[in-house]
Amino acid sequence: MAALAAARVAYFVVAVVSLKLAIPPGYATPLYPAAGIALACVLMYGARMTFGIAVASFAASVLMSPQGPQWNPASWTLPAVKLAIWTEV
Repeated sequence: MAALAAARVAYFVVAVVSLKLAIPPGYATPLYPAAGIALACVLMYGARMTFGIAVASFAASVLMSPQGPQWNPASWTLPAVKLAIWTEV
């Protein structure tokens, strides 16, 4: 359980920092080390880590949306869910 929490926090922090480097107007970044963290966690601890990575990816996507943090769920739910799913693929 501690590994899951640590992976979630590490992925979230690195993803937010990486998304600050995003090329406007979207989510395209020249470097995305959070993907390496996700891959390493899944390879080391197994598929049970995917839930924590998906939650962290969703949170980072909501926080770092191109329009800034949005409180209207209609504006961020679909893009954030799509990114969280594609993180796991």
